Amino acid sequence: MAVSSLLTELTRMQLSAVEDDIEAAMEALGNMRVQLDALKSACTGGETSETLTEETPLAFEGEGARVMGPFTIPAGVYRISGEFLGDESFLFGAASLERLSGDCGVSYSETTRLFSSQGGREETVFRSQDCETLLEITGNTNWSIVFEKVD
Repeated sequence: MAVSSLLTELTRMQLSAVEDDIEAAMEALGNMRVQLDALKSACTGGETSETLTEETPLAFEGEGARVMGPFTIPAGVYRISGEFLGDESFLFGAASLERLSGDCGVSYSETTRLFSSQGGREETVFRSQDCETLLEITGNTNWSIVFEKVD
């Protein structure tokens, strides 16, 4: 989608958020977040240069399928937690890392599956040696993923 189209869509969403209707305003904010992410991706060519630090855990949140990154996970051991929530009768969410460079876990393939979920909270332990990666989320849920360095 072109940048001008994204800006037009954001303006439309702002106008549709009704001041006294909290539910409509929250829905509009969620939709605006998705559009802002798309706008950022369009402006940067989909590239980010985020790096996780001990002081600042790396956190992502969104809805449905999405690919984020690339970003670097410095050497160390991490707790990666994910939460997959939604109103659907059948929930499914999954997270995986696609290695670009460095050592990303103990997987022998380029893709490291972090977890799959039918809703709720998941956690896994992950070891990195300066892993540069993309994070891929699949499914139909609202989700959040947090990387915390533990060692």
